[in-house]
Amino acid sequence: MNSLFKAPLLKRFELGTASLKSESGSINILAALLLLPIIGVIALAVELGVSHGTRVENQYAADVAALAAALDFRIGSDETRAEAVAIAALTAAGYDASIDTLDVSIVNSPVNPANQAIQVEVRTSQQYAFARILGAPVSNVIFATATVEINGGAQNACLIALENTNSASVMGSGGSELTTLGCGIAANGSVDVRGGTDFTLASISSTSDVDIQGGSNVTTVPAANNIAENSVPVSDPFAEFSPLQDNLGLVGAASNASTPSFPSSSLFDDFDVPSPFGSTTVFTFQGKTLTRGADLVWVAPPGVYYIDRYRATDFNERVRFAGTPGNPSTVWIKEDINMGFGAELFLENTNVFSQGDFRHNGGGNPLNFGDGDVTFTEIRITGTSQLEIGDGDLNITGGGLTVGGSSSVIIGNGDKFIDGDVAIGGQASLTFGSGELHIRGDFDPSGSSTLVINTPSAGTANVLINGEYVGGSSGTNTFTDTFFFVDGDVTFNPSLTVTAVNTQFFSSGIFDIAASNGSIFSTPAFDGTTSIDQVLFATTSTRESTIRSGGNIMLGGVIHIPNGDFVLTGGGEINQNSECLLLVTQSFSLENGSELNSECDIFPPGFAGGAGTLALVQ
Repeated sequence: MNSLFKAPLLKRFELGTASLKSESGSINILAALLLLPIIGVIALAVELGVSHGTRVENQYAADVAALAAALDFRIGSDETRAEAVAIAALTAAGYDASIDTLDVSIVNSPVNPANQAIQVEVRTSQQYAFARILGAPVSNVIFATATVEINGGAQNACLIALENTNSASVMGSGGSELTTLGCGIAANGSVDVRGGTDFTLASISSTSDVDIQGGSNVTTVPAANNIAENSVPVSDPFAEFSPLQDNLGLVGAASNASTPSFPSSSLFDDFDVPSPFGSTTVFTFQGKTLTRGADLVWVAPPGVYYIDRYRATDFNERVRFAGTPGNPSTVWIKEDINMGFGAELFLENTNVFSQGDFRHNGGGNPLNFGDGDVTFTEIRITGTSQLEIGDGDLNITGGGLTVGGSSSVIIGNGDKFIDGDVAIGGQASLTFGSGELHIRGDFDPSGSSTLVINTPSAGTANVLINGEYVGGSSGTNTFTDTFFFVDGDVTFNPSLTVTAVNTQFFSSGIFDIAASNGSIFSTPAFDGTTSIDQVLFATTSTRESTIRSGGNIMLGGVIHIPNGDFVLTGGGEINQNSECLLLVTQSFSLENGSELNSECDIFPPGFAGGAGTLALVQ
């Protein structure tokens, strides 16, 4: 019986096995067909995850770059430099400007259009390796944008007040007026406006509060109420500026006059010139023949002269030492030169070295020292005398330089070294050419005198004064391309008219300016960079500097008083024509009906004041 069932059972088993084999092949084909979409979905999920990670990285990098650029722009208002800061931040994060798109721009804030903002956009390309299986693009651009608003600060500051105590950094009172178009105030303390005072400016940024009272008005333009309290502190934009420190280092560096080594006393003889009205027309001195011409002038030929003393006391006594450029004369004088009324002395291409003084209290006849070096112990010119010293070095070794009466002294180009004071009085005039002027004493052009330095300009003039500069109560001071280094106070008294063009003052003392109406103080250049050429006044003093003029005067450039206070009083007007004045001081006070105007088109880095807050708004 078993045999009867064996064949059919085996057959059925074989048929079942064949069927199973047929169905297994179908499943394999179906699985293979489904495998590719599954892999594509997984790849898409992976690559979308990578894209999301890249987008997060791009956003983070854009945020950091925008914040870094905004910090820099808040300090300097320099769009080019802010862009460079942002690109540098992105480069440090691994971005390549030659491959990735990195854009930096200055825009109006999308939240507060009155404020500026830094906008950074980062675009990178993401390549897809597997997602294309599902028909997705082979690449995608992933971008991120960050916008940082510079909120409520003085983006451009004309007036930076560093005072950080409880007292006011900026004070306006007594019906005064402050107008700073295009720029504002950045203060490390409160700003107090009182007593009918008017401020019209671009902005106010204070680390404390802004107090307006007593009928006063504060108007910000073009954005209304652009006043920020409790802002971040402001810093001195010149604090790390080495050229300024170098120039301040020259204060007190006036050099001594040099005294040449004198020849033996046995070589010297008295120089007694015959009367110009006598019959003698020729006389001999130390082997050299002097001749008298029809003009009654004794002419000494080129050579070396050793004169014990020089006395020209006769009326119309006239002597000319006639050196030539190729054969200059040298005159050694052991004692003083005294010139009487009407006497004249001419030195052409002649060097003069004296151990004594040079004094002239004569009439209007000129004393003409041509080109050459000159040395005296003291020079004193009074009466109606006229002295002209040509180009060359001048050394005054002990008694200083005095010009008085109605006399006139002109000193040409070259270096001058004066041990002692320089005093100009009466209605006298003194003119210096270009070169260095070293004064180891006070410089005191007083009375109604006239002082001129380097006008018209023949280069630059450096004036180093180991003492004070005191401009007279009247008269005129005129400077061109002149740089003062004063180890003491700098004072310009009332009724004195000052024209200081392309002129700078560096001092260890205060500035006290009461110059008369129409006075001008301006720097060599104003090109929007942190440049030493922009500094008008700079001092290391901790005392109070003052402008107390009652007239209209011009101040153009930077006044740098980081350790002391600055007061504008007297009822005068500064910059009637709206020149650009930038001020860095501990505190600033505008009082007694005074007016200050400043209008600047460009700003050096740092005069954004470091003020205002930053906000990531997009």
